[in-house]
Order: sequence, then structure tokens, then C-alpha cells
Amino acid sequence: MKTLIIVVDIDDDLGRKAHIRGPLIGEKAVVEAATKLALSDPEDADANALFKAAKIYRDSKKKGKKVEIVALTGDKSLGLAATKRVASQLDTVLKEIDANSAFLVSDGVSDEVVLPLIESRLRLDGVDIVYVKQAKELEKTYFLLVEKLKDPTFAKYIFGIPAVLILLLSAMYLFSIPWQYLGFILGTWLLIKGFGIEEKMFEFFSFKEEDPGHLRIVSTTIFLTFLFIAFLASYFEYKERISVVEPLKAYIYSIDVFANFMGLFLFVVLILRLFNNYMKGNIYRTFNTMNYLITLIAILIVVKVAFKWILNDSAPYFTFEETLYISIGTFIGSYISYNYLRGLKKAVVTNTDLHGYEVYNIHGDYVGLISKKDERFFTVKNQLGKKEEIPLDKIIDIDDNRVTII
Repeated sequence: MKTLIIVVDIDDDLGRKAHIRGPLIGEKAVVEAATKLALSDPEDADANALFKAAKIYRDSKKKGKKVEIVALTGDKSLGLAATKRVASQLDTVLKEIDANSAFLVSDGVSDEVVLPLIESRLRLDGVDIVYVKQAKELEKTYFLLVEKLKDPTFAKYIFGIPAVLILLLSAMYLFSIPWQYLGFILGTWLLIKGFGIEEKMFEFFSFKEEDPGHLRIVSTTIFLTFLFIAFLASYFEYKERISVVEPLKAYIYSIDVFANFMGLFLFVVLILRLFNNYMKGNIYRTFNTMNYLITLIAILIVVKVAFKWILNDSAPYFTFEETLYISIGTFIGSYISYNYLRGLKKAVVTNTDLHGYEVYNIHGDYVGLISKKDERFFTVKNQLGKKEEIPLDKIIDIDDNRVTII
């Protein structure tokens, strides 16, 4: 069995700066990646860690030890998204390499969050943290802080969150907005961050790394503007209703207005995506978008009927039984639609020539190239030349000679 020399780029500088996806296996792949990263950003500490790992690998080989070098990448948002991606890549590596121990090469404390992931799978023989020799301790700390403050990943937490809180508190004071709305906004943000919904939202609205920068800015601005309008409309509805009904009903009216605005916005976005995918001839993504559309319509129906039953202030009036029957009927209709679309997607996969397509997992990690396909499986050839059969049912997206699997 071999010892893995592992270097972890927890914030995915390789992907963001050098456009290289993990996992990287072998000395050649790691050295090439380190060179590209150093050329794109000579001050990046991950490049030093990669070169140090390559040196340790060479020294170990000279001593006759059975070793292999790998580089794993995380996610720019850090946290759960990064650790999940590192764990997924490590599991992929262990499928290809028969190893029982590991030696971690790290560029600092941030990478040490992956130690439990490694120790749960392999025996950890040691950790080597790489420091730049020329930097004195005080200088190193100062320049590290300056560089981290320039990094958008850290800047949005250090400057962005306090700025948003100050603006929200100022707006609440100027417009006499109840504190509950601030709680609703902060609670929603914490929910999105806590359950990792943020990246899925970016993916849903096509805010991807490969999109042009100006397109990402315009798309984000439109979404935030519409969200702000929805909050304003919700607040004004609350102000209008609070004088004639009890507070709970006033809040339900305001949430109902917010749901109307956001439902309309999401419906328009999905229709545009549906049209765009159809015009591009991407039938698989067209069916995926139809799934989203069915989900949105089902949720809106259930929410609107539930609010109508709670308020019951005008016709049509709903009893609890009617509300329950409509909700159950909506879920059954959605389930039937999902299964029908799944059959259509399976037919698309079966009839599409996937030979030569690149395969990535749901975390964006490279799996290999498709060498052949039959009615139930497709064969993937990975970086080491090994082949693996994967069921067609695992495909969740097909686009531009690229297949994504779960």
C-alpha cells in the first residue's frame, strides 16, 4: 500500500486563478498546476505548498518509499461547501489508489480543517505547514492580513456584512420599519448560508464563473432590485393592514404579497431559461427547467391556498379539508409530471452519443471521459486510465460536451 502526499487548496485558488479542477493525481499534474498558479499569482501560498509537496514526493521516491502525490481543491466560499468537495475528491482518489496512510502538506491553519476528513479515511503520518522564509513574523502577519482583506472571499465578511447591517438599521430608522423585518432578512440569509443554498441559487440564475463579469453583475443587480421591491411591497401591505386586522394576519398579508412578487419573478426567469435552452437545442436542460417550473407552480398553489384558508376574508372560501385535498392533489400531479419528464430525459440520454464527453460530479470535480455507452451504463476512463461503469440514471445534466452526475 502507498502513502498519499496530500496538498489541500481549501479555497480553490487553483480553480479561480489557474482554472484547474481537482483532484490532481501524480507529480506531473501537481507541478504543472503549481507552475500555472504561480504564474497567475506569484504571491499565492498554495503554489509554495504544491511545490513543497512535489519535493517531499521526490525525496520519498529516492528513498524507495511507496508514495503518490495528490492535490485536492475546496470551494471559494469555504465552510461546508469546501469540506464536502475535499471529501468527495479524496474518496475519488482512494478508489483509484490503494493507500493506507497520508502526509498532509498545508499552507496554513485554514487547510487544517480537513484533518478530520483525512484521519477518518487514512492513517495520518504527519503535517508539514509551509512558510515563506524571507518573511519575518511581523511582516508576514501584516502582509497576510492585507492580502486577505483584498480577497473578495474574506472582504465580503469583514466589510460587507457590517455595511449591510448599518444600511438596514439606518433604513429601519428612517422609514420606521418594525424590527421583525430585519429579523426576517437576517434569518433568511443565515438559512441560505447554513444549508448551502447560496451556490444552488447562483447556479439556478446562471451566475457561473464562466459567465462574463458584466453579465454576472447585471443579473445579480436585477435579482437584488426585484427582491428589494418585493420587500417594500410586503412592508407597505403590512402598514396598510395593521390598522384594521390583528398583527398575525397583517404579517400573513405581507408574506402573501412577497410570495406573489417573487413567484412572478421566478416564473419569468424559468420561462426565459426554458426558451433559451429550447432555442439552443439542449433538450435535457429544457426538461430540467420544466421540472423547476412544475415545482414553482406547485409551491405557489399550496402557499396561496394555505394563506387563503388562514385569512378567509373574501370568496372563494376554503375549509381545512378543501385546503388539504388541493395540496394533496397538487403533490400527486407534480409527482406524475416528474416521472413523465424523467422518462423523457432518459430517452434523451439513451439516444444521445456521449462518446468523448467530459464527466464531472455534482461538486464540479473531474471524473473522466466517456469511452462508450449502452442502454443502461456508460463507461468513464479516468486520469489514471482506469475504466468505471456508471448507470445512466446518475446523470443530472448534459451541456456542451459535459455530463454532470450525482
